[in-house]
Amino acid sequence: MKTGPPFYLRWLMQLHRLLYRASAGRIGSRLDGMPVLELYTVGRKTGETRTHLLTYLREGNAFIIAGSNWGQDRPPGWFFNIEAHPQARIQVRGRMIAVRARETEGTERDKLWRKFKVIGSNYAGYEQTAKRVIPVIALEPLETS
Repeated sequence: MKTGPPFYLRWLMQLHRLLYRASAGRIGSRLDGMPVLELYTVGRKTGETRTHLLTYLREGNAFIIAGSNWGQDRPPGWFFNIEAHPQARIQVRGRMIAVRARETEGTERDKLWRKFKVIGSNYAGYEQTAKRVIPVIALEPLETS
């Protein structure tokens, strides 16, 4: 079973998170040619705020993220959090936006997943190694944000 990224990559991801936060998204706003957002979820078990830096696509006014989890057989923890609590927040280049998460399905999901594979070089590999359908999530801004 895969265990996720190697130690050095986890360390680089922590450094990326620190730089992104310290600069309000000005540093580290792109990764692998894709824009980056910070997702704030509520832990489904703990009720505590959890944060994750994720690459995304834009589709209309929605921010689209993929639960690839480095190609592991299990979706990332944030996926279970938004299943339990679909209202979340994202920070995009220093701007905080309230969103509602929705898992895409069928042709909508397939179309968006193809875009991830074209733009992000790692996504096709994640699809090959994961023994599951990788969820594609639309983060739709709430009217009050």
